[in-house]
Amino acid sequence: MVTTKASVGSKVDTDVLICGAGIAGLALAADLERRGVDYRLVERASSPREGGTAIGFWTNAWRCLENLGVAGKLRKSYWEGERLRIGTAMKGRELTSFDLGECDGGPHEFRYLLRSDLLRQLLQIVPKQRVMYKKGLEGFGEDEVSGGILAEFSDGRRMTCKALVGADGVGSTVHKLLFPGEKAANYAGYQAIRGVAKLPQGAKTSPYFTFERGVINQVWGAGVRLGTFRMSETNLYWFVTYNGPQSGGESDDGAALLAKARSVLDGWDESWGVSTILAATPPTDVLRTSIGDRWPKPQGNWGRGSVTLLGDAAHPMTPNLGQGGAAGMEDALVLGEKLAATFKGGNPGPGEVSQALRTFEKERGRRVSYLTLKSFVFGFLLQLPFAPVTFVRDNLALPLVFKPRSFLAHTKFDPPLAPKPTRTTQPKKKAGIFSF
Repeated sequence: MVTTKASVGSKVDTDVLICGAGIAGLALAADLERRGVDYRLVERASSPREGGTAIGFWTNAWRCLENLGVAGKLRKSYWEGERLRIGTAMKGRELTSFDLGECDGGPHEFRYLLRSDLLRQLLQIVPKQRVMYKKGLEGFGEDEVSGGILAEFSDGRRMTCKALVGADGVGSTVHKLLFPGEKAANYAGYQAIRGVAKLPQGAKTSPYFTFERGVINQVWGAGVRLGTFRMSETNLYWFVTYNGPQSGGESDDGAALLAKARSVLDGWDESWGVSTILAATPPTDVLRTSIGDRWPKPQGNWGRGSVTLLGDAAHPMTPNLGQGGAAGMEDALVLGEKLAATFKGGNPGPGEVSQALRTFEKERGRRVSYLTLKSFVFGFLLQLPFAPVTFVRDNLALPLVFKPRSFLAHTKFDPPLAPKPTRTTQPKKKAGIFSF
């Protein structure tokens, strides 16, 4: 932690300072807005995030979106998943398939949606005067007068708060400052290329291929996987994962990534429509990420004092369960409830704020540890590179692991009760620190 101290006055500029306007940060801001807690949201980028491709959300994520009041608008634009199909790469053979309605704990819900659409919906809840762009956090420490946190930004400005929340992603600056030398994430041994194909109206192909509405497709090879889902009439999301060293020196240009995807899927049975998908994907709608995670302790403890972390900044996980974004929103709703209860009295001391943050971390620690470990194990099994081993996986292990009964057990989450809007005050202002 940076040991910056300065006497800037007895009052803080805001109660809660959120660093990072991604899914988790915006979800927390939206929750605090309706709970009447004073906050600011700062983002290093110069404008709202428009990048990324799509993200898959299961039942727990949709429960969070319902809680925040944005689920209905998003559902109107994206098709729902109804069935899971798993197949093999070389023979185009279906290994198993089942309806989501066969899974215990329903009703279940699954959709892919564009990340940019999700962020825009959340931003509509957050007043513009509470969001500041081009504000890269450089350091923080204790404010000697208020006992709160003094944050310093790349433009030389400072801001004081009672609670600092790092929601700034896998490469979190807040995490680096809290735990110098600790890795942002541990590489899992494989890369992912993701894209969104643009389809003509009414596009159809062979019975095996997955332009079919409502079907979540996973195709397994040796050290390579393909996943597809038709998001809407004209958008089809796809991903390719492949084993290899961590990306370094390779081009992330869209055309180069499409060529890489073609090469790793070379020889796959065309009944899965690989060439059709890649040919229909604009190079501007493709990206690559190195897959990794960082296993949190079951008891949480990913913060210190009046500082905590949220979402990928606290517990990056591999995408094999489709739970990274969902876990970040779960974090946001639980933390929002804790902060609202803490600030309800008006002026909590540093000890009260710290206790609330540790309670949040402990409450979330066990669940996100379970999700991170389960996702890692799934990825390890699904990225096995040896044909004899994959034969055992596909024909013997598959029936044991992918049972409909327990397949979606990890998506159970009961969010805190949604509060009635209580915002009655304007953001705090403090001369000489920030001008909002």
